[in-house]
Amino acid sequence: RVIFQYDGGTESTLGVMPRPSEEGEKPITWFRGYRYYGGFQYARLTGGDLTVVNFVDVEDYVKGVIPYEMNNVWPQEALKAQAEAAGSLFFLEADPVQANPNRAYNMRLDIVRSIGQTVAEIPTGKDLYPSLYYLTPRRTAEILKDYEKQYALSLPNLTLSTLPDTLFSYYSAGRNYTRGDTLTSYQNALRDLDGMRLALKNPLAPYYPYMEAYLDMPLSCTSYSFLSAEVPFLPLVLSGHVPYWSNYKNFDSNQRRQLLKLVEYGAYPSFLVTAEAVQKLVNTNSSDVFTAQWAVISDTVLQTDTEIRALQAEIGERIMTDHQLLTDETVLARYGSDLSIVVNYGDTPYSYEGTQVPPLGYAVLKGGEAP
Repeated sequence: RVIFQYDGGTESTLGVMPRPSEEGEKPITWFRGYRYYGGFQYARLTGGDLTVVNFVDVEDYVKGVIPYEMNNVWPQEALKAQAEAAGSLFFLEADPVQANPNRAYNMRLDIVRSIGQTVAEIPTGKDLYPSLYYLTPRRTAEILKDYEKQYALSLPNLTLSTLPDTLFSYYSAGRNYTRGDTLTSYQNALRDLDGMRLALKNPLAPYYPYMEAYLDMPLSCTSYSFLSAEVPFLPLVLSGHVPYWSNYKNFDSNQRRQLLKLVEYGAYPSFLVTAEAVQKLVNTNSSDVFTAQWAVISDTVLQTDTEIRALQAEIGERIMTDHQLLTDETVLARYGSDLSIVVNYGDTPYSYEGTQVPPLGYAVLKGGEAP
């Protein structure tokens, strides 16, 4: 169906900018199932076919650079370059502690044995690899040095999982080792990674000096015991010193409430994203991953990113200095001496010092007044 026709030849062009239905919304054009921000220019530059140009804010453009303009077979260095051009950081993730039992190892030197000298196994609850091994700290240190040799120059950012929150006693090569020995070995291994920037997943406190980012921060308690209030101890310790990211948010049923948790804790969001449908993971050890395909969750990811980026810009380099429970459903987080954030988890508005905080919303106040 033809809605309108236009042909200005090579002398003029047609521009189209959709008008959002609500104030604050961005102009959006849908074409063949794809969503485009901004406006379009249609020009006949050489007298032939039309040339179509999408005019879009640079911030909106760079958010689509990696998911839409990168091929999954391109080299990792290309992905890193695009991520940095979009204002992001690129980290490789490695687990130098857990081992696939189907691979060949030196069972005497590489694989952890319990004090009773039986091989220590980690149950996974999955079908493909029902259990994994622990690598000895000596072997873990060797793997980390191999990573440094291979990637320090081209891909110097490294995320570590399992190692940061795992300690064990073990038997190896005729000797018993304590958890303290394991901790010392891991600390030495991290200290020796001079050429790498480390992001650690839910690390133990002794590893804090070696990390430049804290990942997988829990934003709620386990609820296994009765508590009168949650206190964000880690944000109070880390804010203004080390950036921290939440655990994966795409698996939460109440996305708005989880966004408010990010606001309350001053955390950056994390999402686990796949390019293809997650059904292809059903026979792997990632079979519990769901609602992760980019085409499905991109709206949530981008909206969350936009809102949290704006909030972090308000916070700047301030340190969280106080956290108060105002009511059962309202909390206050104070940064420095001149900025406060009031978060309302309730379903009715809340008034704080003359500022109305909307239900399931928040307000940022500077110098006692909303900016």
